[in-house]
Amino acid sequence: MPFPDQYLLYALCGGLAGILRDIMTTGGVTLPCCKKTPDGMTLLKLGCIASIVIGVAAGILADHSWLTAVIAGWAGPDFIERAVAIPAQRKRTQDEKANGANRS
Repeated sequence: MPFPDQYLLYALCGGLAGILRDIMTTGGVTLPCCKKTPDGMTLLKLGCIASIVIGVAAGILADHSWLTAVIAGWAGPDFIERAVAIPAQRKRTQDEKANGANRS
């Protein structure tokens, strides 16, 4: 069983990998913000904060190795984003089909 200070190392490795992933994919640090979409909905973008939090959690939950914590911190936000985006996309497609059927 790892010592408590090792969990801090895993959390740091995961968090740093999460923010590094955010920097590499967006070309810079994405700051949290609220935006209005064209259809009038408010979209909250957590930016790098979400990547850090998810990276820390993935780093702690990963196998007891700093390297595994880095890999989990890098891949964790991608996994969460895909898991959330796919059901949302399916619901949007179903809503569009239902609205199209109502118009006919």
